[in-house]
Amino acid sequence: MFSVIFNVSRRGMKYLIEILKRHNIDGVPDSFYLLQKEESRKSPLVKSLNSSKEKFCYLSIKENIQYLCSNDYLTNGAELTLHISIDGLPLFKSSSVVLWPILMKVVNCSYSHPLPLGIFCGISKPKLDYFLSDLSAELKTFSNHLQIGDTGCTIKDVLFICDSPARAFIQGIIQHGGYNGCGYCRVVGEYSSDFHHVFYPRTGNELRSDVSYLQFQETNQICRSPLLGVVPFSTAFPPDYMHLVCIGVVKRMLNYYCQSTKGIRLRCRLSSSILKTLDERILNFSGRLPKEFTQRLRTTKNLPYYKATELRCFLLYFSPYGLKSILPEDYYKHFMLLHFSIYAMLTKQHKLLIHNVKYCLEKFIQDINVLFHQSFTVYNVHALQHLPDYVQRLGSLDNFSAFPYENYLRLLKKRIKSGNCVFEQSQNSLFTLRTLYGNIRRSELSYSAKEPDNFCITSNGDVVKIIST
Repeated sequence: MFSVIFNVSRRGMKYLIEILKRHNIDGVPDSFYLLQKEESRKSPLVKSLNSSKEKFCYLSIKENIQYLCSNDYLTNGAELTLHISIDGLPLFKSSSVVLWPILMKVVNCSYSHPLPLGIFCGISKPKLDYFLSDLSAELKTFSNHLQIGDTGCTIKDVLFICDSPARAFIQGIIQHGGYNGCGYCRVVGEYSSDFHHVFYPRTGNELRSDVSYLQFQETNQICRSPLLGVVPFSTAFPPDYMHLVCIGVVKRMLNYYCQSTKGIRLRCRLSSSILKTLDERILNFSGRLPKEFTQRLRTTKNLPYYKATELRCFLLYFSPYGLKSILPEDYYKHFMLLHFSIYAMLTKQHKLLIHNVKYCLEKFIQDINVLFHQSFTVYNVHALQHLPDYVQRLGSLDNFSAFPYENYLRLLKKRIKSGNCVFEQSQNSLFTLRTLYGNIRRSELSYSAKEPDNFCITSNGDVVKIIST
């Protein structure tokens, strides 16, 4: 666990073990290999399916709930909301080997980190039937009540937090680039011969229904998913704003501003001198971010490498100040429609502002036809109109965001040290990461007399400057 937290190499851990043994410290294993084996043997895997090129193991919801109960994370009679995340994780640039972890998060629980449900390793996507059959059967079994020893709990709701390709894959529907690619409404896309992609020019379309999904009558269904009939397809797969908004829409808009668009001349395209001014603002802004912002904004030269946290920071905090007088006025107001909508859906006042949010997002989508081009209303832009409906039902956007799962995938990928026995390495890492997260406590806000950590806002809205501590 120490090696994962501080990213210590195997060589460093071997040297540390030798020092501890030299001082006769009890409980120190003979080698780093035995230390890893001790961690991986704490709990056996529930199921393992092996083939020549594909391997899959499933841990089960019950085993994870049992872990939470044994460590006093759950109380008797608790009503649980489960979030399940499924996504592909490429490992190497020189190989097609990919991991497909199934992660679970118990929302109303003191353990607030992802839990491993299963993992697939292969050179392509897993087959849908056996990849989700165990999960589907377990969700049917525990649809009402789950008893672990003396602790009983009720599974109230199940949500699947995925990006668009993974969501279409596990639902068995057309991918987001198809004519019937929207999984929320029955809009029919049109093909742009100039830009060679499908776009969705219309809003306010008829929504898809659970009844049609169950009867296999929806226009976007291509195969019968094992989850069909287990969870409601129209409500259990909310759009994730990390992939949809930050990586999808914000990055696309920044590309329009900072780079040339083939086949069209946009008024929002910034000159090199204006980009230089924008970069200066970004550097000035990044230097004033407090410690709680783990990812600093980089200049526009690094735009292709922006992480989702950087794009979120740009949208929510930098854009009102940073894009002022940089973009043309109409383009600046257009981007502020997106800024206000996402910011409002992340606050506690989202219920009061939801009607304003719907209006702003509809106007944002409609104005793209005027300010940019009609064919720019791709799937990510089109799906913005469905976000407010899920915010009304599930609460703030952070309640169904994929950000918590990305850090888990990063740690999992970091533990894969070589291309040999990839499945075994990932398999042994599942319980190690669960124990690691269980021993990490949320850090409190950091205050200091030095900039930029010397300001705070009180509960009544006053801004306070810390002079000394």
